[in-house]
Amino acid sequence: MGYFRAGHQLLSAAGYQQYETSAYAKPGFQCQHNLNYWRFGDYLGIGCGAHGKITFPDGRILRTAKTATRAGIWKAVTLSVSMMWKKRINRLSSL
Repeated sequence: MGYFRAGHQLLSAAGYQQYETSAYAKPGFQCQHNLNYWRFGDYLGIGCGAHGKITFPDGRILRTAKTATRAGIWKAVTLSVSMMWKKRINRLSSL
């Protein structure tokens, strides 16, 4: 028996239902974002590499995509490192 079939049987026996190729959930707990996406619903993308889709009442569809720039990546890395150091300093200060 293959891993996929074994996993399917195990999850089914535990009350999980398959609702996507590789997604299982108990009834009522499916990922709403994924279901919306596969049903061609609208969604808003925020952040590096995010994409979105908005349908207007007249039927026009706006698709958005954000691509990471060097400046944006550098800013995110710098902010992340500075926050890490602040946490370490605060932790050491409280000792």
